[in-house]
Amino acid sequence: MTTTEELTPRQQQVLSAIVREYVATGQPVASKAVQEKHRLPVSTATIRNEMAQLTDQGYLSQPHTSAGRLPEEKAYRFHINTLTSAPLPPMPQVGWVRSQYRHMRPDVDTVMRTTTRILAQLTQRPALTMEHTHSQPHFTEVHTTPISARAIRISYECSDGSSQEVVIKSSQPMTAQQIRRLDQVLDERLRGTKVTETGPLLTLCERDDAPVPVSVLRSIAASLTSGWHSRVYVEGTAYILNYPEFQKQERLRGIIQTLNEEAAVQRLLHAIGQTSQVTVLIGSEHADPALADCSLVAKRFGSPPPDDNPSGTVGVLGPMRMPYGQIMSAVAYVADHADQVLSQQA
Repeated sequence: MTTTEELTPRQQQVLSAIVREYVATGQPVASKAVQEKHRLPVSTATIRNEMAQLTDQGYLSQPHTSAGRLPEEKAYRFHINTLTSAPLPPMPQVGWVRSQYRHMRPDVDTVMRTTTRILAQLTQRPALTMEHTHSQPHFTEVHTTPISARAIRISYECSDGSSQEVVIKSSQPMTAQQIRRLDQVLDERLRGTKVTETGPLLTLCERDDAPVPVSVLRSIAASLTSGWHSRVYVEGTAYILNYPEFQKQERLRGIIQTLNEEAAVQRLLHAIGQTSQVTVLIGSEHADPALADCSLVAKRFGSPPPDDNPSGTVGVLGPMRMPYGQIMSAVAYVADHADQVLSQQA
């Protein structure tokens, strides 16, 4: 997670301006645009110096020597972490969303399907929804076995007598000591927990002493639990064709394959965990390498475990270049309405 502690106040101003400008235009951002459009009270030479330092720190990149700068994943994470609040969607959109939910039947399938459609239309991006099931067994044994420096096998048994194995791949090599430590941590943290309770595992992602890379932990959490969810709903896949970031055929193919694979969507949404807040996953924070150039904005709704009433997770998938404040407010607003309808059924 990127913090503001390593950046000076002026660097924070410059970086925030570059992200906002690039989101608006999709073009490399020059120092003159930062100074004039965002009214920074310093010279363009000073801004260029700050941009050079931000590039060295991994926040920005420069496609050509004479070109402006582009935000990197680290810059978007800074931008999201420094957002103070997200406004409500514009009033016409608020009225339209309310009208869609006003007379909706409170059955789970209708709520999930309609919520997905509404969010896709509202954001003009692919929308994903997953219904959660609350009747699950718990882990009785979890074991980790090395396959190679970049792959491990996780095998587990559950209280209902079922057992399964999953293979997790890592983009970074892992040592034998890391894998042994992971084996110990997984068994300690997961034994006795329900198969969808990944909180004890995902909290490791926030610690400096995580036994393996964070992407591996997220992949484990998503893979172990993906089989314990109900249907997923996907709407608006065609919207990804509107974004120049996805024009390359290989990149587009990987995203479409992910959206068309139920288990992949389950893993993606389950990585959000059980928080009731809007969550944003950017680039490498995803468990799926095919989404390395994407961001997911998602929120849980409905009754959290151990309540047996209906619940789900709804999200929007798009390029990293997106207006996060607007998308976060749309996701939160739609999720809250779905929550209200489901509470009527409960």
